[in-house]
Amino acid sequence: MARLRDVVIVGGGHNALTCAAYLARGGLDVLVLERRGLVGGCAVTESVHVDDVGDFKFSRASYLAGLLRPHIVEELGLVDRGLRLIGRDPYSYTPSSKPGAQPGLTLWSDAQKTRASIAGFSSRDAENFERYEAFLDQAKSAIVPLLDGAPPDLLDSRATASERWEAAKRIVRSARGAMTSPSGSGHRSSALDVARLFTCPATVLLDEWFESEVLKATLCTDAIIGSMTAPSQPGSGYVLLHHVMGEALNYAGGQGSPWCYAEGGMGRVSGALAAAAEEAGAEIRTEAEVDHILLEEGGAGGARAAGVVLEGGEEVRARAVCSGCDPHTTFIKLIRGKNRSRAMGVEGYSKFEDSIRRLDFSSGAAKINLAVSRLPDFGFGSSEPGPEHMGTIHFEHSQRELDLAWQQSSVGLLPMQPVIEMTIPSSADKTIAPPGSHVVQLFVQYIPYELLNTSDGTRTSDLWQDPQVKRTFVNRVLDRVEKFCPGFKESILKMDVLSPRDLETVFGLHKGNIFHGALSLHQLFHQRPVPGFSSYEMPIPDLFLCGSGAHPGGGVSGAPGYNCAQTVLTRMNR
Repeated sequence: MARLRDVVIVGGGHNALTCAAYLARGGLDVLVLERRGLVGGCAVTESVHVDDVGDFKFSRASYLAGLLRPHIVEELGLVDRGLRLIGRDPYSYTPSSKPGAQPGLTLWSDAQKTRASIAGFSSRDAENFERYEAFLDQAKSAIVPLLDGAPPDLLDSRATASERWEAAKRIVRSARGAMTSPSGSGHRSSALDVARLFTCPATVLLDEWFESEVLKATLCTDAIIGSMTAPSQPGSGYVLLHHVMGEALNYAGGQGSPWCYAEGGMGRVSGALAAAAEEAGAEIRTEAEVDHILLEEGGAGGARAAGVVLEGGEEVRARAVCSGCDPHTTFIKLIRGKNRSRAMGVEGYSKFEDSIRRLDFSSGAAKINLAVSRLPDFGFGSSEPGPEHMGTIHFEHSQRELDLAWQQSSVGLLPMQPVIEMTIPSSADKTIAPPGSHVVQLFVQYIPYELLNTSDGTRTSDLWQDPQVKRTFVNRVLDRVEKFCPGFKESILKMDVLSPRDLETVFGLHKGNIFHGALSLHQLFHQRPVPGFSSYEMPIPDLFLCGSGAHPGGGVSGAPGYNCAQTVLTRMNR
């Protein structure tokens, strides 16, 4: 008879690997199945070769590791398994809109340097910036206690008494954080001020704090990353908070922003997690695509998850199934045919499936990875990495520019001026590019998954298969960079372009959504993935969700995988 596993995990992304490591450490027999030839999901390093130059290593999808939960790094010994995080200082640079007439905006870990740079645009903003960061730190101290565990959910009847007690303690810690200003910050705000951040439009928040458009635009980009929400819309303030709540900087020397590079690329994060899982006893198989989740009659609900069937027909049976895929892929694509009929016999599953079909997966993210022969020149003429190359480079100078790009994208048009965040990891990591050459990453925003077909007024993702459409997209992005870095385009040696449709095809992200579902207010905390099922245990008995579609959402944090593992271990009395 085929071996009966304790747990089979669908997908080998960083959350799935985190889940596998903790389950295996808990004494369970775990098998991870990944359809690609390498593990990591979006957190991967892939090499490209340029003749007569050498090999370049791209963090092909996700590219920064600041959200990785510190306790996971410690408990799984990721540093001992090859993970090295590199801080970025300065952490942000916005070249001037008038090159030569005014220096750009640079944000450093050194408060005095940052104050001096901001003062070139507004002395008032220079005074306010430290207070603003203290306010975000206070908000962060309110949200961080809620990350490591299922969110409080009165509608989820599956939670045990001990799980409800732990959730209650996290709420108390969160409330305490919301009411306590950082020591010595000079900033005082009420818990209501912190709570307002969750619903406030980012533009409203930033307009209250600052007057300089270039500073507001630079900070505002954190409020739109991976979303299809305008910064002027309610809820964008939370997206801003989501992108500043990282704590992995503790492992990168403590300098700069919460966002860090992983030496050798993001694949090093996944590689360390995979090593921890395998050393604990988990088995990982690549090039093992799951065709569907296997359900069988039985269990309290009338049907239960009993394993998976691979492409080609191989059956893998298990006591429980954890899915690292997004909710739509898990419940619409992988539960079908007679298995769906069995699922429909489970109480409440029909309503649950309807909710999954209605989830918001709008994203608007695209990625361009470049191997270049030299550093981008912002007018300083240096062949060696300077402060302008170290952090995230922004090209927007007003919040209006971001809002306009969203307006065009919202109707299915490629924005005339895409929102771009440039990073140059090779400026700090010498292991990913040949000497003298560099890796440039362009994360591009407000690129619609479904484009408007002007001939009939419909919207479809099929237009991304038209080479001319992709060329238009790439040209608009590169032309925008060229405006600030003359000669940039001629330095490009090789290019890897990932449209939203490519993100779906290559990485299995439904509609190209990098968070496994939008970080909208109605899809957060106890409502993620849907109300009543936020504790990682789904309506079908023995089926769990361990990917970013579960609380606390997207980003390379490992938190959903860790939290899911704790739920599975509790259910299996481990």
